[in-house]
Amino acid sequence: MSVHKDKSGIYIKHKNKTIRKNDKGERFGGKREAQAYEALLKTREAEKKNRLPLLSELGEEYLAYKKGRVKEESIERYNRYIKFHLLKYLDDKPIDQYTMQDIDLLRTELNSHDLATNYKNDIITATRAMFKYARLYHDLRNSVFERLDKFQDTFDDVQKKVNKKFNVWDFADFDRFYRCVWADIEKAMAEHDQKQEFRLRNFLMFFVISFDTGARKAEVWGLRIKDYDQEHHLYDINKQIKQKLDYKFDTLKNRFSIRTIEAGNFAHEKILEHIQYLKTLNGYSEEWFIFGGPKNLPNTSLNHFKEKYVELANVPDITIHEIRHSHATLLIDLGVPIEAVSKRLGHSNVGITQQVYAHVLKRKNTQLVSVWNDAISKSECEIFSKSSQT
Repeated sequence: MSVHKDKSGIYIKHKNKTIRKNDKGERFGGKREAQAYEALLKTREAEKKNRLPLLSELGEEYLAYKKGRVKEESIERYNRYIKFHLLKYLDDKPIDQYTMQDIDLLRTELNSHDLATNYKNDIITATRAMFKYARLYHDLRNSVFERLDKFQDTFDDVQKKVNKKFNVWDFADFDRFYRCVWADIEKAMAEHDQKQEFRLRNFLMFFVISFDTGARKAEVWGLRIKDYDQEHHLYDINKQIKQKLDYKFDTLKNRFSIRTIEAGNFAHEKILEHIQYLKTLNGYSEEWFIFGGPKNLPNTSLNHFKEKYVELANVPDITIHEIRHSHATLLIDLGVPIEAVSKRLGHSNVGITQQVYAHVLKRKNTQLVSVWNDAISKSECEIFSKSSQT
């Protein structure tokens, strides 16, 4: 018998666990009460063996399955979808007992909250993937969640995407910013303040590389000296540093993010100068980061320096990510094909680039007719010359 008694009262031994309270958190009033609760636990165990998992159980199992297969931040995101949306809006019951009414309820709940369409669709994508897993590993058949359709973009969503704008720098802005930081580097050198010189040099290199490549912040963080081909002026972007992982190496966002980017002449010159400077420091190694040397400057320092020199240089206050947008916007404005810009940025498909930079492309399209009319006016064709006079 697994019902026992000691100085603290009656308890049950169940699966090597000591249980002293029932579901309500109350202590057992006697032996019969403890035996009845033990029987209830055994009944639950038997039912569990003969049924498919509850939604909560499937969620835990699916997260364990995904661990090691996807990035940790993706696990956190899936956990958030399950905990704060699925289990909040739906009853926790065996996964084969959900009906179309539950699907309608989920869509209604998602729609009733102030959630972006992309976020709601991410929840739907994750839910469908989880139930596909259940079909494979629990022989779940005819899951209604396979009929869970994504939300369509609202008119406002479409307008936001088309008219989405961000702050960007042009070449003159970057020039003012660069010269402002370099002036303080020269000041630190004159004052023999080696610590400040080191920090400012590395801070400035981060902006030089970011503006030159349009790479993501985490990708620039991950660039080591050995990742730059000094002979052919090429960056080998093959990993990234994640702040959420305590500044440790991580795989890139997608397979298209693994790429080789050619450096511009200005950036190449500054990288070589910076590497020569790093070689004068103790412990120099090609394993060092181009930006930071032995270790990267933390994100807080990046933002602190950025805010300081944006104000001193009197340039638009852009975010770190908007340096990437600046690079892409300048390329598009210079007439570089959108497909080439997309590959340089490491987007998984050109559609993403077209969506993000829709407002820039819209501006280019308005310029197209002007270019066309200008070309016609300069032609010597008689029919065109007549139409230009009317």
